[in-house]
Amino acid sequence: MFDADTLISQFIIDGRRRLATFERSLFHEKLRSPARDNYTKLFEEASQEALANCEKYLRKAKKCSAPASTVSSMQSHTGCWELGTAKTPRRINLLGVSDYLYRFISLTLTATLPYDGEVVRHLCNNRMCVRPDHLKIGSIGENKMDDILNGYAGGTDQDA
Repeated sequence: MFDADTLISQFIIDGRRRLATFERSLFHEKLRSPARDNYTKLFEEASQEALANCEKYLRKAKKCSAPASTVSSMQSHTGCWELGTAKTPRRINLLGVSDYLYRFISLTLTATLPYDGEVVRHLCNNRMCVRPDHLKIGSIGENKMDDILNGYAGGTDQDA
């Protein structure tokens, strides 16, 4: 098992590789939205700054131990990395991108542009979590099904 520092370094290395190969799709112009335009600009013009912010916040996050074996932790067997609160997850404002930090980290490290109707799901069912391997891009329906199947385990309202 790897320690948090090693995992963070690997997430950043993988993100750098993905951002270096980022290309607009053939349908880019047809799928344009303000959010997609802002992330495109970020990926094309400021990927190193975006990665530096991902690394800064991943290192700053509170590292929690793995959850007890419960229904809400079935998809995640490793501890969460928390920032913000369940009601108000941490946000980021960077070069036109204003988003939840967990969404920013997921989209940046996967070099994925957001689509309308897509969300970043928390496989750990913890809205404060920013750990990249606990985050997965999916539909609103998939996210609602996660809540139904696993029960919401958003943690506490204490700031991290």
